[in-house]
Amino acid sequence: MVKRIDFHIHTIADKEKDTDFEFSQTWLDKYVEETKLDAIAITNHNLFDGTQFNLISKNTDAVVFPGIELSLEDGHVNVVFDNTEENVVKLERINLKLQEMSLGLSKGLSTAEFKDVFGGIKTGILVFESGKSNSINIGTEFNDPFFDSFTKVLGVNNQWKFAKIKMSDIQYVPVLFSDAHASLNDTDDTRNNIKKIQFKHTLLQLSNINFQQIQRELQEKEHVSIIDDESNSELAQVVQVDVDGSAVKVSTGLNLIVGRRGSGKTFFLKEVDKQYTDGKKLVIGQFESAVQTEEYLNSQKSDKRTMARSKWSQQYLTQLQKIKDHYENPVSDNIESYLDELKTYANQANENSQANKIKVFKETRFEVENNKELSEVLQKLVTVIENNDFWEVVNDAFLKREFIETYRIAREKYIEKQTRSFIYSQVNEVLDSIKKTIEKHTGVSQPPQIKIQQIFRYKLETKCIESFMKQVIKKSVYGREHISSYVIKTTIDKWRSTTDFRDVNSAPRTGSVNNQLMKPYGNEEYDTFLKNLFSSDFSQTYEVASPSDLSKYLVNFSVSLETESGAVASGGQQVAFGLMMKLHQAQNEDIVLVDEPEASLDNVFIKNELVLALQELSKKTTVFVITHNSTLGTLLKPDRLIVTKYDENRDEYKLLSGDFNSHVLIDGNNKIINSYDDFVDAMEAGIDTYKEKGKEYENLKDK
Repeated sequence: MVKRIDFHIHTIADKEKDTDFEFSQTWLDKYVEETKLDAIAITNHNLFDGTQFNLISKNTDAVVFPGIELSLEDGHVNVVFDNTEENVVKLERINLKLQEMSLGLSKGLSTAEFKDVFGGIKTGILVFESGKSNSINIGTEFNDPFFDSFTKVLGVNNQWKFAKIKMSDIQYVPVLFSDAHASLNDTDDTRNNIKKIQFKHTLLQLSNINFQQIQRELQEKEHVSIIDDESNSELAQVVQVDVDGSAVKVSTGLNLIVGRRGSGKTFFLKEVDKQYTDGKKLVIGQFESAVQTEEYLNSQKSDKRTMARSKWSQQYLTQLQKIKDHYENPVSDNIESYLDELKTYANQANENSQANKIKVFKETRFEVENNKELSEVLQKLVTVIENNDFWEVVNDAFLKREFIETYRIAREKYIEKQTRSFIYSQVNEVLDSIKKTIEKHTGVSQPPQIKIQQIFRYKLETKCIESFMKQVIKKSVYGREHISSYVIKTTIDKWRSTTDFRDVNSAPRTGSVNNQLMKPYGNEEYDTFLKNLFSSDFSQTYEVASPSDLSKYLVNFSVSLETESGAVASGGQQVAFGLMMKLHQAQNEDIVLVDEPEASLDNVFIKNELVLALQELSKKTTVFVITHNSTLGTLLKPDRLIVTKYDENRDEYKLLSGDFNSHVLIDGNNKIINSYDDFVDAMEAGIDTYKEKGKEYENLKDK
């Protein structure tokens, strides 16, 4: 016998979390009677009121179990116990402890505290809330032997989540609960509107309501359901949509919605849309115009360009950082001026015998090394060596020793270099001080200084940068993504015009951009281009705060939508491509609602591409499709067929639903109807039209 249970009902408002409401036994009686509940659990936030519980238990025509919605450190868990007098007394004592602890939004019990507080009750059901902001994972800490006598389940508040968990590889059994407020005056009607919450119950096969038997049944997914006749194999993946208090069964796979114009197809789709509020959802409407399609595809192209540029930037991150450092810290080539100053000094020194005799006056400064890069490499080695997660994965003690030995040698060299740099800096300071004193007493200027190595190194870097630029700025296909019979092609290339550069980088329309940036860029004079880019003339317009910023100005990424043959997609093909791209992206959604996708599509494309795409998508997520196209409707072969009708006399919509292969539909009164007539009526405008079309096809045959 099927027993219906609601594992989560509130009877006392929590000021920190709930809307304000007052408990009503009248509401609870009505709820139990109208929804035919056999058992409920009272679970208020961090609170158990024994007096109220006993009154409710005494006055309610259903078994009432005591419990608490408890705040843990990582989320919420509903703790439900058997309704024995002993447990009620123990829960009253536990309640006093919880009030002293002041649990709430910012504070929750640790596992150790839970064991201490609830140690007096040996068995219960732990309902871990899933799919909400306060969801909690059942971690390894709950493998503690203390919890062996507790049944652990996942609690959800809608049928979609229940079905998803039940069909998944998750080991825990799902239970569906209402999270209702037992009140007549709640401002949030989703919590006390019986029509809205009547489908939020868990069904168990029980001979009677017995807590120990409930615990046993909650050990196996096959023993729980949310629909009375779910034992039927065709209903294994079915959930209910509430339409004005009536349940319409739909599949968690592929659903086809058909009906005449104005019969309520869009109305039903909106009801599904309204009721699925807790997960990722995508609504694909008709592509009503070429403008809308173009806007969508342009946004997709922009996203693809951004992704490609980001990938390219990461690929050449080291080189881009070098370029940035090189042009932000230029070294001037002052060799000619140095030679002139050297001649002047030689003449002065020759004339002043005193200065000429002091050898230290002629000494050049030491070049101090910059060890910044070596320091960064050492820090990265330390990060790897100290990363326990990395070594747990690699699990190679020899390799770890090699890392440590490499770090040790590099560190010694770094200390040696830093020590030498420090000594050179100190000597340079002494030399500078002596030379200033000699200059003061002799009137002879100090010998000119020049950092020959630094200049040569800078020139060599410039040559390397120019070589790098010529190497990477070549037209090539950077990426291809195949979607259906179309290809998204990303190409990397030079800037072909000042207009392209301006459009992508929001450049001002001035001649300086063309003359100082694009002309040297086009002539492959990359050193001049980069010097100008980093100059004060452009640094305010083109910010280079990071290496990835620099990539925006170096290369152009373009994205084209093409057919498999390489031709650019036409207007009609772009509409089809836009739809297929959306379906491709929808794989990670929880539910996808598709309204008449056949607009602007020919029947060959529908048969060969669209049907297959929708069928494949439904293997990964729940899909609803509205169509008037007979090719799509008849070839889609959905899991569930929903036929909509409009009753003019009653001015209301009628919804019929059934397994597509069963050949029957069930209406709101559970009346069984053959699906043939209604389906043909929706697809072909009636049996007569269907037969007449067949005759016309026959007439076209060569007799």
